[in-house]
This record gives sequence, structure tokens and C-alpha cells, in this order.
Amino acid sequence: MDSVATISHKGVVKEITDNAIRVEIIAQSACVSCKAKSICGVDTQEKLIEIRNWNESYSIGENVMVLLREKLGLVALLYAYILPFILLLSVLLISLQMNVNEGLSALFSISVLIPYYIVLYLNRERLQKKFSFEIKKMKI
Repeated sequence: MDSVATISHKGVVKEITDNAIRVEIIAQSACVSCKAKSICGVDTQEKLIEIRNWNESYSIGENVMVLLREKLGLVALLYAYILPFILLLSVLLISLQMNVNEGLSALFSISVLIPYYIVLYLNRERLQKKFSFEIKKMKI
């Protein structure tokens, strides 16, 4: 993964099982450089990432780097935000062109997201394989 652009986060190993390592990362928002971040309190979020493939031995509490190929981050953005938005907007515009009541058009466009997210949920295992994270020891 070294030659490919990656998204990386520092994390701490929280749990180790036979088939997964769970690492807690702190995702920082764009306001990380803000001077008022200590007052605001919305600049960081703790997230638990599950890594299914690893080559080295790790211990609980160890500081590690969690990596994801940048391309996969963009694909995740497509599935999570862009495609649902396009679907919602398309159904809304089509139903308005067919002279459907605006309230019903809005209801149709929102309700079309239900099957979309059900399909994503039913394909979650395949997506988990596609969006696999990697883990590396941090160099001291």
C-alpha cells in the first residue's frame, strides 16, 4: 500500500479477537486548527475500526496507523452521499414533471432511499471485503 495514495489515522488497539482487531481512531474535522476548538468540543470523534487482515502481532493499547486506500474513500463517498442524492433528486424531478403533487413528490423521493439503503445493508459483507482497512505499527 506504500505506492498507492492512502488515508491514514493514528489509533490505539482496543480489542483483539481471532478474526479481527478493533482500533479506536480519533477523526478530526476541518476545524482542527481553530483556536476555539477546546471550547467548541465538536472537532473530534472517536471511531472504532475493525481490521480483518494483518501480518504482524499487536497488543491491546498499542499505538498503530490505520490505512485505507484513498480511492476506496472516494468510492465510499459515492455510495454514502452522491448516489443517494442523485437518486433522490431524479425521483423528485421526474415526479414533478409528471405533475404529481409536490408533497407526494417529496414523499416518493425520500421513500426511494429506503430500498437503496436496504440493498447496501444486504451487501454489507461484500462491501466490508471491498473496504478493508490495513494496520501498521507506528515507527518510534
